[in-house]
Amino acid sequence: RIIREQGISVYVLPGNHDIGRPDAKGYFEDQVFSVPTITEREFAALYEEFGYGQTISRDPNSLSYVAKLSDENWLFCLDNCCRINGVPEHYGELSEDTMTWLSEMLKKAREIGVFPIVAGHYNLAYHNKVFKYGFTMRNHDKVGELLRKYNTVLYLSGHMHMQHMKFQSGIVDIATSSPATYPHQFGVLQMEHGNKAHYQTQMIRMDRAEREGFRWFYQNKFKRQVLNELEHKSNLTKEEKERMADFAAKMNLFYFSGYFYMLEAELGNSEEWALWIEKGNDIFFYSYLKSMIYDSMRNHNIYTDSI
Repeated sequence: RIIREQGISVYVLPGNHDIGRPDAKGYFEDQVFSVPTITEREFAALYEEFGYGQTISRDPNSLSYVAKLSDENWLFCLDNCCRINGVPEHYGELSEDTMTWLSEMLKKAREIGVFPIVAGHYNLAYHNKVFKYGFTMRNHDKVGELLRKYNTVLYLSGHMHMQHMKFQSGIVDIATSSPATYPHQFGVLQMEHGNKAHYQTQMIRMDRAEREGFRWFYQNKFKRQVLNELEHKSNLTKEEKERMADFAAKMNLFYFSGYFYMLEAELGNSEEWALWIEKGNDIFFYSYLKSMIYDSMRNHNIYTDSI
């Protein structure tokens, strides 16, 4: 409501933690307690004034909908979180019925000269070689084929909490990092003449000390995880493990922010990365760190193209 009071329209779509969670929690000050979960019907009612009451079309088989942003653009909010009998599964996909509805609405948009902007919680593309299952929609190929059929080449996603863009089969999937995760960014998409997209991230305003505190928290949390896996490595000294974990945490921070390319020169001359290659290449975190290098040596925070 605070955002809407600033004259900004808000359109909500469900994520994988929003509906049917038996482990739903409430938070107040330093207390954590169990709360009842909500149903699909309750979700739509809860966000009636933030999308579900402003639709020009609503899929009868899911929480997907289309909203009119302007005379030139429609926003397609896809509910690609798979739920069976209201209980969420650990993957995303669109049902055949929803695909039929999506096809009809994309066709209608193109027939009247409207450019679609499509968004969904789960990713359309494979953003990381290590993390595929549970992140990319299971039927991403069919969804991508349908989008291409109607010349829809821009897809907005989340789920990974990481800032990353992936060009796959003629479509760009822009995964915007979570505002709750350092460096606390959000994406700004500006449309020119309906079909020229300008995307760039911005950081949530906060003072330097507060942001530095969040950076320290996330970096050290990841460092501890790496150290736990390095603990059994007898071919490494304690000092080497510390250095490797510190560098891994730095890599992860830059990777999640979409600025990993800024480490390219440092990576090539890093003694810590050389230690990973020589002595730490048989554990999971090495595979993960190595996967960062693939398709990450560019700025993932800026995108400009025609849609």
